[in-house]
Amino acid sequence: MSEIPASGAGLYRDVHNTAPPTRARFEFQDACVALRCIHNLLQSSPVVGVALEWSTDYILLTKGGHWELVSVKHRDPGQNDWSYAELKKENVLRDLHAVWKQMGEVGEYVFESNRGFSQTAKPFVIDATHPEADHRDVGILARDLGIDGDEAGRFLDHLRLRRQPLPDRSSIDSVATIDLQSVMTELGLDPMRAADAYQAIAARIAAASTQRPLSPKARVDRMTGLMRDVAARTGPSLAEHYIPIADLRRLVQEIGTIAPRATLAVDPLFVGRTTLMGMLDSHLGLGSDQAVAPVVLSGIPGIGKSALVRQYAATRSTKIEAWVVPADSRAALAQGLYEIGGGAPRPVERETGDRASASAAQAPLPEDPYLLLIIDGVTDPATTNGLIPRRSLTRFVITSTATHLDDAFVHLQVDPLDQADSVAYLYSVLSDESPDMLAEVAQVFAGHPLGLVQAASYCRSQRISASGYLQRVAAAQVPLLDLGRAADHPTPTATAIRELFRIAVESEPAVIPLAVAMACAAPEPLPEMVFERQILVQSEDGEPSPAETQLVSLTDVLVRDRAVAALHQSSLVVRERDELHIHPLVQSVIKDTMPAGDRAAWARACLVLLLHAANTDQDDSFTASSSRRFGAHIAACVEYAISEESDPYMVFVALGWLGMWQLRSGDLHIAVSYLTRSVEVGRRVTLDEGINEVLARLATAQRMAGMVDESLATVDEWVRVSDPPRRFRTAA
Repeated sequence: MSEIPASGAGLYRDVHNTAPPTRARFEFQDACVALRCIHNLLQSSPVVGVALEWSTDYILLTKGGHWELVSVKHRDPGQNDWSYAELKKENVLRDLHAVWKQMGEVGEYVFESNRGFSQTAKPFVIDATHPEADHRDVGILARDLGIDGDEAGRFLDHLRLRRQPLPDRSSIDSVATIDLQSVMTELGLDPMRAADAYQAIAARIAAASTQRPLSPKARVDRMTGLMRDVAARTGPSLAEHYIPIADLRRLVQEIGTIAPRATLAVDPLFVGRTTLMGMLDSHLGLGSDQAVAPVVLSGIPGIGKSALVRQYAATRSTKIEAWVVPADSRAALAQGLYEIGGGAPRPVERETGDRASASAAQAPLPEDPYLLLIIDGVTDPATTNGLIPRRSLTRFVITSTATHLDDAFVHLQVDPLDQADSVAYLYSVLSDESPDMLAEVAQVFAGHPLGLVQAASYCRSQRISASGYLQRVAAAQVPLLDLGRAADHPTPTATAIRELFRIAVESEPAVIPLAVAMACAAPEPLPEMVFERQILVQSEDGEPSPAETQLVSLTDVLVRDRAVAALHQSSLVVRERDELHIHPLVQSVIKDTMPAGDRAAWARACLVLLLHAANTDQDDSFTASSSRRFGAHIAACVEYAISEESDPYMVFVALGWLGMWQLRSGDLHIAVSYLTRSVEVGRRVTLDEGINEVLARLATAQRMAGMVDESLATVDEWVRVSDPPRRFRTAA
């Protein structure tokens, strides 16, 4: 049976639900059942059905007649992992044992939650390497259940406490929708309908469950009765509470059956993109009798690729007929092209891979200069191979997260909206807000259209002001990126980025150091040469951290190429002329995915990387070129290092470098600020070595900025800490 994946991240919305105990209070458990069913929708799954007395307890039935009773409980924010005492207090083990005993000691009995298990519960926890519970605490279990040791041991052989937590309440719907997109892609269905299909599955599960919870004893008795009906494959409970997986599969197929669809009407809220519209006109030559190459619009999730081409088609509807063909998978694309070519709709479940491609070839595409086919949502460059012609009278526009599909195609990068267009969009939705306040909101998203749409939607739906939204961003930006609704984009910004990053890491482990370094730096082009020559700066324990070791692996150009290619696949990082580019929202999500305990070490390692690349140990490093290339990156990285309480010595050095940079070529007051902060850090950690030089530079910066009294006070301190005392001389 398919296991449920790792927990997502997000905000908890329902803090204290005091409503009556009806189905509305158990939507999380409904979602857990839906998620497990989603992972078993493929024909290869051994699961044939699910039975629910109440969705806090459900039964999975397999083809071989085996069953698994699963008990689900949610832990609210602030509640700790499950200890043995908590499991005992909540009667988790007692209830499972009672059903196991009444069922003749047959079947598997599972407990899962959105929290893990503490040390006292670990002997009973299972995972891939420990598929059965440990018997070393069988005596404790026997005592607490009031049974003998032999019976407790037999029960443990059927007990499963899953180590991997479920997603929490705020993220489980997004996780389930993403997983269903993948399943629908494998089934040759339209993954853009995953949100609708997921809601239908959840509704079917809710309808099959008892509408009010019973007392604990009554629930155990009813569950035992249901399990006996499941075991016998008959009985009064099955008709009401049993859902065949085949029924859910058919439900998903009905919702997600792929068919090319016409483009939407002109979107009155659409802003900007004038230059890209003109480039599409130039490359496509609508209506001309010349064959042209397909045009690929690439960019990170939510950057507005699909919205752009749909608006383009809608505004040129007098010249062309346009159709949208879902292309999340090769099977989906083949199905859509087959139907456009005149083929009758086919059973999509059986047509995948090469067979689907062959079907597409059997229904040749029309050659029509007045036909525009929008191939929407390509994530894998192999999806279009052999299905999309390199030149054709029919016009093709492909939207893709991958930056390159085919050498013969025209590739256009879709960049973020500029500030004026971002504010214009926000004002069209939040017209009662001031442009200045909306400009602050726009800056948070750095021109990311989906982020802007979600922000406006959240403000409207929650009835909060733009200033209130900014306060929430300051408290928890990344979780907020999962909130707010966007039409035709069921997956929110942070979830989409997080999922693509996970896929990239799975394909190439070197993605982690490259992406983290990019995330800790500024959202400006980073010279790739920063990774070519690196050093290890000895830490307190004398050993390099795993973060530093992983960064050093990027000195190998082939390792670096693989990492860039994996991130290129989804446009999370883009390489252009020996520079690497990343969007600020991608930076935020990547930093948020880092384990909290590793962040300080990564911040230190990235500071070392950047400072060494800037040759900070040489006076001539403070050239205009060096400052221009590395100043903003070191500034961003040191602020992150400070926020994560990273190595104070590296913070001291970086702040001093930034002060000297501004002293030589920038704003004197900013130079004073950086150098003052550097001195403060040096004082806190008694960094006698090096602080004299920073004091001298601070005094010089203060004098040049006209801060005479402050400069004299700094000189006095410099003289006091010098050993032996020295005469101060103003730096040139």
